[in-house]
Amino acid sequence: MNRIKNLWKEQAMTTHSFSLEDIRSRQAELDRLIYRRNRMEYLTGGLAAAFLLVIGLIALSGADTAADLARAAGFLLLTAGLGIAGIRLFRGSRPGSDGDLAATGREHLLSRRERERRLLASAWLWYVLPLVPGFVLVYLGTWMADPARPAFPLVAGAATFVFLVGVGLVNRAAARRLLREREEMMNELDDQALVDIARARAVEKGVRIDLDDC
Repeated sequence: MNRIKNLWKEQAMTTHSFSLEDIRSRQAELDRLIYRRNRMEYLTGGLAAAFLLVIGLIALSGADTAADLARAAGFLLLTAGLGIAGIRLFRGSRPGSDGDLAATGREHLLSRRERERRLLASAWLWYVLPLVPGFVLVYLGTWMADPARPAFPLVAGAATFVFLVGVGLVNRAAARRLLREREEMMNELDDQALVDIARARAVEKGVRIDLDDC
């Protein structure tokens, strides 16, 4: 390996780029994972939003008190929050164009993972926070309807809080995992570039390199 390093040091630094087909293959693998995840999110989020919309409209049509209005508004805000999350997920996880792949090479592959990492790391903002106002109004309305029995809204509110925090933490953990994978990929690409440069230099100098050297 020392012979490889010495040959590399004698070579001016150049940029190594994978073939377009290799980039497409890696990109397609990432896109498949994102597609399966998003499909599940759209399905569950869409069903939940439809259910909450119906419940909200029914509650609003029969609202007689401030508590009823608060709960109805909460259900409708939850519907809107799920819609915001779905739109943000769709916009944030769209794949790049073929033109970008051809133009930027490995940078596109790395930036695609970085964009996905940022999306997951910011789930607090676009997924968790839009749901908070709706939950607050639903539990507030429930408490207003029967102030003498605050146990249910308190317990349900605490459980919801734990759930939302868990969602944020799970997404942050996934973002950290993507960061590690991105760094490993960068090291892999850089190591491959070093070996390719050394091999090319060795051919020019007529130096024989065993596979163990690489």
